[in-house]
Amino acid sequence: MEGGTANNPPLWLFFVENKYDNNMDYSGCRRNGPILSNLEKIASPAESQKKPWTALLIIAILLSPAILWAHDNLEVHPYIVEQAFFLWPNATDHEIYRYLGYGYRDHSGQDLWTFIPACENARGGSSITEGAKEEDDYDPIDEVCNIDVSHPDQVGKGYYHHFYDPDIPGIHNGLMDDFGAAYFAGQYWNTAKALYQNESTRPTAYWYLGRIAHLLADQSVPAHVHRQIHLPFFDPDSYETYVKAHYTSWGSTDARTLDATDPVPPDWKLEDLFFNLAERTQFFPSDDINGNVSNADPYWFLGWPDPAGWNVISGNKSYIPDDNLKIMGDKLMPLVIQYTSALYRLFWYEVHPEDRPLMPSPAGQEIFTYAPTVSPVLDVTASNAKPVGVGYIAKGGDTLTLKVSLPEFTSPVDIYFAIYAPSIDPFNIYMLHPDGSLQPASSAVEPWMSGVTSVNQAMFGGIPTSTLPKGTYTMGLMATPAGANMSTYYFWMTNFIIQ
Repeated sequence: MEGGTANNPPLWLFFVENKYDNNMDYSGCRRNGPILSNLEKIASPAESQKKPWTALLIIAILLSPAILWAHDNLEVHPYIVEQAFFLWPNATDHEIYRYLGYGYRDHSGQDLWTFIPACENARGGSSITEGAKEEDDYDPIDEVCNIDVSHPDQVGKGYYHHFYDPDIPGIHNGLMDDFGAAYFAGQYWNTAKALYQNESTRPTAYWYLGRIAHLLADQSVPAHVHRQIHLPFFDPDSYETYVKAHYTSWGSTDARTLDATDPVPPDWKLEDLFFNLAERTQFFPSDDINGNVSNADPYWFLGWPDPAGWNVISGNKSYIPDDNLKIMGDKLMPLVIQYTSALYRLFWYEVHPEDRPLMPSPAGQEIFTYAPTVSPVLDVTASNAKPVGVGYIAKGGDTLTLKVSLPEFTSPVDIYFAIYAPSIDPFNIYMLHPDGSLQPASSAVEPWMSGVTSVNQAMFGGIPTSTLPKGTYTMGLMATPAGANMSTYYFWMTNFIIQ
């Protein structure tokens, strides 16, 4: 493709003369009280809250073959953090692999003879998988064992912050309105980043990262985002029990498939990972609480089944049948692996800002087309990047939400954005100007952004497709070296169809 002048750039001709191919393969904290006293309030009327219930609960915990406060911490949590690594960074020469602790499986803490040693061992660690396991053994903020029969009033204190209802604003959205998982993850996050700065304490930083990963994974369990108490022996959770038996059915390959169509937005922070994972998990019911989509974009769930009526009551116990549990696992397990991978990436670039990948400035004329995606896909290799996301219209939704994201360039670039909609105007390509207006390219060609090194911008807000004529809408994004003519560029195109 030959270069052109600013008044007649060949890329606009490419829009019109080359029809878009839709068939192309594209720290110190307050507690409200020990868990036992609160369980007494739930399990029996006030007048029958007596010590025998506490004793019975402790005995049940001791006799339980595994202490399952959330996802099984002996196998499932370590597996999730391992699979996340193989989504990103997926390189065994990366530092994260050195501290991943691949293959770590410590089965202490599951019975009477091992839970006290497990608590003692969990006061420090040196790998991600170890931290993911030991988050269920010991609370490093309150410095108490989660299971300690010598102090019944302390039993389960660390359990509270494994819950998080994203529909409750603020930080008191954990169990019994205690601090929630997102708040505690933030405490761990600050500790991990501080420890990372000293090479001698770096292993402990990754141990805390594993603890964060554990808390994040708990938000992929409906019972944890609905704040439903569930106990081993007495009242195990259907979904956790099912996942423990089938967790190897899902892995990094499933998460990679998900990431290709619904990537984690590049500007999400730690709190965004927790909030959005919890909102998605809330779609499904727990054993006793119906699912919901409060505060969540309902279009994200396109293609997900309606889980209404999934709960089956047998005697005094409600449960979810295995066939529906499998559906939940098919949606939630790839999701939590994907989010945990995003957690690694976020942490790495927080402590290694100099390693943030840079996209080379354009040196030729390169054109890329791709199928519509919900969110932009960042990649420093221009051919892999998908910088324009169209929102859930990409999945058949009825709202257009345009967002543009590009990674940092090695040198400043000018950004041009154009839309061609023949059902509205078959004769003109419209360009986005710095003031937010759309003007025909025939009247003026100017950059939307000038001299920038990265882009992360939502545009126009949500537009109902009912307000747009039917037809194909093609969008082009071009990056050129700042101040240069348009003969050197990256040019990406995508489209969506309103039928």
